[in-house]
Amino acid sequence: VFHLHHSVSDPSRVYVAHETGFLVLQRDRDKQWQVVYRENSLGKEVRSITEDSEGNVWLSLPEVGIARLKLDDRAQVTEMKRFDTSHGLPYINNNYLTIYNKRLVVRTMKGFFLFDRATERFVPAPYLNHEFGVGENWVNGFTKTPGGNVWVSTRLKKKSHIKLASKQFSAEKGKNVFRFLDKPFARLPQGKLLFVYPEEGGITWFGVPDGIYRYDGSKVQSFGSTFNTLIRKVEAGRDDVLFEGTFYRLENGRRIACVLQPEALKPEIRYKDNSLTFR
Repeated sequence: VFHLHHSVSDPSRVYVAHETGFLVLQRDRDKQWQVVYRENSLGKEVRSITEDSEGNVWLSLPEVGIARLKLDDRAQVTEMKRFDTSHGLPYINNNYLTIYNKRLVVRTMKGFFLFDRATERFVPAPYLNHEFGVGENWVNGFTKTPGGNVWVSTRLKKKSHIKLASKQFSAEKGKNVFRFLDKPFARLPQGKLLFVYPEEGGITWFGVPDGIYRYDGSKVQSFGSTFNTLIRKVEAGRDDVLFEGTFYRLENGRRIACVLQPEALKPEIRYKDNSLTFR
């Protein structure tokens, strides 16, 4: 299962995206979940689901593009239409769906795209790209928080850049604009961001390939101030240990611990190993 979407138009329904297609779960009078529709004719896995204001269900399909489904009151599909690069999408892969300001938004490898109902096409959204500072980069994460902020993640050269966009009043512009916080998240592993799950009270969970990380936004920190810490180990990659607790100098063939780093113990790091872990 890649994605669960709780229906807005019918709270008793849950839409499920999985590796062989799409299905609809319906809660019956006995409060039991039943599969009331299963769609396996798409031929591909379904990666994300959203639902627009008209009740249409939108699916993202790798190597296909995007599909729009119209469902009746019994959760049966009455109409299906597929969209690909001939309908304005920049690529048929890595398209993820969300609703923002009541409009269907697609996160692509070329920034944000919007669906134009009049032309039935997807068009670039330069104002969103500018507002969230993503340019025309791959937007692989976009999650709204209960407090109205937005988590935005872009990906460039196999590295993710995560930031929290919060609206603050700008005296210069005379209106609210997004301000970005990204320094606390630079330490996250530079793999693909799998999910962001914000909770009430400022707690946010991040899922990456090697684990889950928790961020507490209620703890205000000044990232410009001096920060002292005790470092016991520094690793490059998975196996290369650069530092393991202390420095030393050689005296008569013996290693004597010291607090200053000798020139001989200053390693040169290859560019491909520039992601370090401090413990």
